[in-house]
Amino acid sequence: MTLLNRGPLLDGAPDLAPVPSAPARVRAAGEDSSGPGTAVTTEPSETLGTPDGAPRGLHRSRMVGAAAAAVLTLALGAGTAVAANAQQDARAAAAAAAAARIADARAAARIELEEHQAANRAARAEADRQRVLAERSAAVAAGTAVLDGARGVLAASPQAAPELRTALQVAIDTAAPVLATVPAPAVTASQAAVEPVAAPQQAVVDSQAAWQAAEDARIAAEAAAAAQAAAEAQAAAERAAAEARASQPASRSAAKTAAPSTRRTAAPAPAGGGAAAPSGGGGAAPATGGGAAAAPEPAAEAPASSVPEFSAGALGEAINAYRAGHGLPALSISRSGSLVAHASAMAQAGSIWHSGGDKIVGYTMPGTASRLVSAWAASPAHNEWMLRSDRSSMQIGAVVLGNKLYGAVNFS
Repeated sequence: MTLLNRGPLLDGAPDLAPVPSAPARVRAAGEDSSGPGTAVTTEPSETLGTPDGAPRGLHRSRMVGAAAAAVLTLALGAGTAVAANAQQDARAAAAAAAAARIADARAAARIELEEHQAANRAARAEADRQRVLAERSAAVAAGTAVLDGARGVLAASPQAAPELRTALQVAIDTAAPVLATVPAPAVTASQAAVEPVAAPQQAVVDSQAAWQAAEDARIAAEAAAAAQAAAEAQAAAERAAAEARASQPASRSAAKTAAPSTRRTAAPAPAGGGAAAPSGGGGAAPATGGGAAAAPEPAAEAPASSVPEFSAGALGEAINAYRAGHGLPALSISRSGSLVAHASAMAQAGSIWHSGGDKIVGYTMPGTASRLVSAWAASPAHNEWMLRSDRSSMQIGAVVLGNKLYGAVNFS
């Protein structure tokens, strides 16, 4: 709003004249102005001028305009103040709303961060749990492998000292329940459970090795003695034959004719489908059942005493050791006189065949029990007989002649 400039009254503060509280009393004519209690006044003339010389009406109009301008100015100031206050309140409200939104956003962000951190902690905890379980499972698997190896050592060491085998079995039986615990035990618990197995296991291995070394030495000594005895027997037989030929020319001629025939008859045609030759020289003939051999044997087998006999126990223990290596129980061992006689006959004939009372026959050179078992193991038919699980005993006959070991075995 624009105010009209009405002269000098609007220049700065309005120039307002004091207004008397009541009009002056006009003194009547003839009254003495000096009388006591009498006040004689006169009304100002209508023609009295204002300080600037304007008429009195104009002065009053200016006064009214000035008052109106003052009121208007006050009203405008009040309106402006109210508007300013309203704007200030609006700005304060907007600022408060913005602050509230910021606070809400910060609170939501803080909650989201806390939830994210909690999820991360849960994920790390689960990962740690899975790692621990995997480590424990690996420790249990390693411990189980140790126990399986110890059991294999027991099975392959039947001749180890009994007290050592017992100690190893106790260690296995003590560790097994720990590894079978559910949930899996701690890694240190699994390792501690199988640690006591190592010492008795090594003791069993050493004991079996010592027994095997002693057995090999015994077999070698027996073979040497048998070879010497065979050489002596052969020399004696040659001398006796020479004496017989000198005293009976006709008998000598008949013997020359019969000898080749005997060897041809003794040549084996094994029921198992042929002979298997082991490394180092030798042969083996399996039987396909309990029946007689496919090829005829000599008309009469030589007495067992004519050829040095080999230990049936040594050959049987070698077979049992081979069975133990395949997780099979040992068979009982017994010497068979008829199989000894058959082995002797094969040795003298220089060939092998089935007698009808055996399941496997064979020979090997040098003559050791382990080499003969290896020769049989190289033949599927022989190997099947040695690893039969439906047999509980074996009967053995074996002899040595010319550093060759001949053997015949029946399984029952």
